[in-house]
Amino acid sequence: MDELKKPFIPVTAGMMLILSGFLAIVAFLGLLFNEQYLIFGIIGCIISIFPILAGILAIKRKQWPLVVIGCIICLFIFIPLIIPGILASIGFILVVISKKDFQ
Repeated sequence: MDELKKPFIPVTAGMMLILSGFLAIVAFLGLLFNEQYLIFGIIGCIISIFPILAGILAIKRKQWPLVVIGCIICLFIFIPLIIPGILASIGFILVVISKKDFQ
């Protein structure tokens, strides 16, 4: 019964962050096949792991400061990517709104 009473905003934020991370990894994997953009693709894939980790922490409702840091990193790396950037922005707003739901 307690499971039904948990707020849905951190879970929604976590799902959006995880989805934006996976979309960014897919986009940056395409750059790995181009020699000119190989370094950019590698760095993008490594940094795209942070929103996935932030999303997992947001779903668990733990470590609010780390989730916010992951969201900020996510916003900076997704400037060239439209869809993951929008999802990350919405996830960041939802994380900030739901601060009281974190432990």
